[in-house]
Amino acid sequence: MLAVNTAAAWDTSTLLTFRLLVNETQRIARDPFLADRFREAIDKAETEPFRHFDLVRFVDRIGLRPLERIALTSSILSATNRRDLVQQAASIIRLDFENARAALMNHPAFDSGDLTPAQVAKFVSNLLCDPPPDAPILDPAQRANLLTTISAKYGNEVVTSILKQVLPRISLLPNTTLPQVLVQLGHELTTDPEVIRALLQRFGLTDANPPKDMQVLEIISRMARYAVEGHQLCDVGALVRALASYVRETPSNCIVLLLTT
Repeated sequence: MLAVNTAAAWDTSTLLTFRLLVNETQRIARDPFLADRFREAIDKAETEPFRHFDLVRFVDRIGLRPLERIALTSSILSATNRRDLVQQAASIIRLDFENARAALMNHPAFDSGDLTPAQVAKFVSNLLCDPPPDAPILDPAQRANLLTTISAKYGNEVVTSILKQVLPRISLLPNTTLPQVLVQLGHELTTDPEVIRALLQRFGLTDANPPKDMQVLEIISRMARYAVEGHQLCDVGALVRALASYVRETPSNCIVLLLTT
């Protein structure tokens, strides 16, 4: 005997409640700021129904679309109590990422409208910064594709602002080097020296702790090797200007040489 659709068997009151749940979840999933409230409620809930909450089944049952699924589940990545939900969220993100990125390009991305620049910044922060610092959810290609997609839709000014916010806190695999990340980001995303300074901060380089000559030589020589190997480089001019911008009592001989070359 064929199984009867559960929803069809519900009474009118239950169906109305379910429809309200769907509508409210869709509203939350279309706003990364509201999605944080969803995470807080699920992560801190101690009542019996939530102890066995299954995130994968929930988003499937509600019928969220790929971008809604990722906007909602990316907020879960910073959950501190329910590590099982963090793992489920990571699985959903990896499965739906490409379809979600394609949906982000639509005008509008949702039936109800587009994400605002502030919402996009929050969305990117959830994806790139909320995972553990050494366990990123997206691989380098996915990360670069997401950022170039946002640049194409929202413009360079918006993506530059986002990069300045997220790069100091971006999650990277262990032993990832600064030149590696610069090459992964590519030329288009690194034309602003302030963006590169934000990334340098992720590696502990600030005005209070400026790069030493040996570090500068190491960075430049690694970029030169990447060029010989045929890799697409970051904006090298912006990199040099960023390195030269740190406060120094005495100008670095290495920096002076780079600027005059």
